[in-house]
Amino acid sequence: MRKAWNGRGIFTVTQLSYTFRPRRSSKRHVQRPLKHDPALKALAVRKSQIHVVGMPSWTELVNPVYFDVEGVPDREFYYLIGLRHKVGDQHVQLSFWADGPSDERTMWAACLRALRKINTPRLVHYGSYETQFLRRMKARYDDSAHSDLVNYLASSAINVLSFTYAQIYFPTYSNTLKDIGHTLGFRWSDSNASGLKALVSRLEWERSRKPHHLQC
Repeated sequence: MRKAWNGRGIFTVTQLSYTFRPRRSSKRHVQRPLKHDPALKALAVRKSQIHVVGMPSWTELVNPVYFDVEGVPDREFYYLIGLRHKVGDQHVQLSFWADGPSDERTMWAACLRALRKINTPRLVHYGSYETQFLRRMKARYDDSAHSDLVNYLASSAINVLSFTYAQIYFPTYSNTLKDIGHTLGFRWSDSNASGLKALVSRLEWERSRKPHHLQC
C-alpha cells in the first residue's frame, strides 16, 4: 500500500489526507460493508478532528463486562485476566493471576466462576488479543462444566476496535487504545504504561519474586 502511494507521489500524511473523497451512497445497489479508509484517517489527523462515517449503531448491553488479558506471546502463556463490571451503582474490578503456566488453568477456572455469577455477561474488549485468548482457552481446557458458558462468551464477545475501525476515525497515528484514550481525555495512572512494560515487569517478577514488580 505504501509503495502504491509513493508511486503516485504521496509521501506524507498531509498529502494522503488531500486524496480523500466522500463515498457516494446509492439506493440502487446493496450497501457494501465499510472498509477502513487510510485517506480519511489522514484527514482526521491533519484537521485534529474525529470523523464518523454513516450512522454507527450499537446494541445496548444489559451486563457488559470489560475484559483485558496479559500474556507472554513467545511462550503462549497467559498470566493475568482483568474484569470490570457494574453491580448496582458500584463498579467491581476483579483480577486473576497465574504464577506460571501450570496455574493458567486454575486462573481461567476462577475467572469463569466469577463470570457465571453475572446474569448473561457480555465481554467487551479492544483488539484481537482477547479473541485469540478465548479460542485458546476453549481448545486447551475443554471443561464440560463450563463449556456452555465458554461457547456463549466467545460467540457474544464484542471487539470495540472492529466496531470503530471502519466508521470512526480518531486524529491519532495509530488505533491503539492508549492513543485514542488520550485523545478522548483519559489518562492512565502510569503515564508510561504499555504492553511491553507490563511484560518486562512480569519477567522481572519471575526472576526476583519481589512484590513491587506487580504494581507496575
